[in-house]
Formats: sequence, structure tokens, C-alpha cells
Amino acid sequence: MNCDWQPAHNVYTGTAHAAIMAYADIPLPVRKVLIEKANRNAYDDVIEISKSAIHGRHDYLPDLKEMHFGSAGKVCAAVGLTKWSDRDRQRAMVFCEGSFCVARPSVCNNWSRIVRIVAKAENEVVTGEGVRFSESASSTFGPIYADESSELQGIFATAEPVPVLGVPSFAPEPLAEPSGGWFAPVQVVSVPLPAVPELPAWAYILAALGLLVFYHRIK
Repeated sequence: MNCDWQPAHNVYTGTAHAAIMAYADIPLPVRKVLIEKANRNAYDDVIEISKSAIHGRHDYLPDLKEMHFGSAGKVCAAVGLTKWSDRDRQRAMVFCEGSFCVARPSVCNNWSRIVRIVAKAENEVVTGEGVRFSESASSTFGPIYADESSELQGIFATAEPVPVLGVPSFAPEPLAEPSGGWFAPVQVVSVPLPAVPELPAWAYILAALGLLVFYHRIK
């Protein structure tokens, strides 16, 4: 269902609990957190809605969707602003948990879904709910904010380690295992040594005679 939104006309009179619980694609634990934040007015951002853009501390897609009207559970998937002038402005509180955000306009209380932009690469925009679409190169989106929500944690979870400049990155070479295993028996190899040559018998006789002559001379 498509609706044309006019603030202060056909305002939503239900509760925040009923409006947020109607968004069945949001995981139930996330819906409960959003309801609790809404009941405390613990908003994450305050936005200003105009006919062509949404401005706030974060960047958002320039339209709202799944807006609640009246008291009979009427929800409009697409919201048109054809009856707005260029000067019309509407403020709203935004409540986010992870990548899911809802908005509550201050005048008409028409709870609706809003998509926060969390990343941009080249000509592609990634929204908070993981929706990807092409964007012209001339479009400019604001900086990426990393706040108390957990929407940016999965990006770095799988990031490749970055080597430190000046420090070589290497792994030590594993020791090669001997062919017989680390506990193979050690073989003892005997190396023969050359034999020491002996003096001939006549040399011993001459040495003995020399000792006798030397002995008789010193007496």
C-alpha cells in the first residue's frame, strides 16, 4: 500500500510497541530493544525531514517506508510527499539497534522505517540493512560513523592482517625429518686407521750396543 504523508493528518494513535512489533522482518530481540529505547525516548539521532532529503547526525536514504497511520493498523509500504512544499520540514527521533532503525515524527507520531547509510565503496552504497544500490559518481555521502551500535563490527571481523612496514613477514622453515624417523637407530661406522710401521730388528741391536758403549765411557 502506498500513501501520501501529510503531517498532522491521519496521525498514528497506537503504541510504540504495536508499531515496532509489526515489522516482522526485524529479529524479535532487536524489536524488543527498539521498543525499550522508544519507551525511554533514548533516541540515537534527531532528523529533519524535507521533501527531498533527510538530514541528521548520520546519513539516511531520502525516504521513509512502512509508515503507520490511524488506529486500525494501517501501514503504508511507500510514503509519498507530493503535497509537501519545498519549505516544509518535519523533525523526528530515530531509534536504532544494530543495522535496524525506526523513526517517530514529532507532530504526527507516524512510526516508520528509515534506512541509515553506513558505508560507501566507489559507486556503490551499502545501507544499514545490507541493501546495495548503484549511485552516480557525483553523489557525496557523509562520513561513516561508528557509534554505540554493533553495525560495523562484522566488517573488520574478517579483515586480512596488515603487515607492519619494515618488519618482514615469514614463517620458519620446518625441520626435515630423517628418512628413518626422528627415533631411528644410529649406525656406527668404523673407519680403519693406517698401521704404525715398526723398526727392523737390526736397529734395536744397534741401539743396544750404543747404550753399552755409552755406559762404559761414563764409568
